[in-house]
Amino acid sequence: MVSVPIVGYYLAEVFFMHKTWLDPVMNPLERLIYLLIGIEPQKSMTGREYAIALLLSNTAYIRSLQLTSQ
Repeated sequence: MVSVPIVGYYLAEVFFMHKTWLDPVMNPLERLIYLLIGIEPQKSMTGREYAIALLLSNTAYIRSLQLTSQ
């Protein structure tokens, strides 16, 4: 419970695109992940791409829950 305000503040800073103390570590890591999986961060997703991403991520989440609950 002590970490909630700290993590909440950090997430708010990230969502509002403010500079955070983790940027020197997270930005290169984020760029590497985007490079490895072929994402262009400046390109917007179409509605179809968004729907597919949503369905795939939800399917993976549900499947992981199924596997861990057995």
